[in-house]
Amino acid sequence: MLARARFHTEELQAGFKKNPLGVPTFLVGGAVVSGLGTVMQRVVSEAFTSTLSKVVATIALFGFFAAISWVVLRGAAIARRRIKLTTRDPLDALWQTIARCGHPPKDQSKAFALVAMIILGVGWLSIPVGLLVSFLT
Repeated sequence: MLARARFHTEELQAGFKKNPLGVPTFLVGGAVVSGLGTVMQRVVSEAFTSTLSKVVATIALFGFFAAISWVVLRGAAIARRRIKLTTRDPLDALWQTIARCGHPPKDQSKAFALVAMIILGVGWLSIPVGLLVSFLT
């Protein structure tokens, strides 16, 4: 577990280095998101003109939900491992020392995993609903 945690920490180090451009990342990200929103609006408005485009849009929607689900689930798994590795034993020892102060806080990684599964379920539901809509209209 320590080797895996070190590997993930080394991967994250590059993201914490200072930005050489001097432009805040959220400004560039906002411009990109705005442009992508405009492009997606055009694609969606043109996508509902034929049955084939509706099927392709449904498959793309499923892929989008599957990707989001994977990212959230992967993040929850990494967070759970890190919490278990670094804080669970010291926190339990502290709670045993303090005694009557309730139960120690629990990590929320299981809740995030549940959210990821719900997102994946919505993606799976988008396929039959999308296909039904595409063939009925």
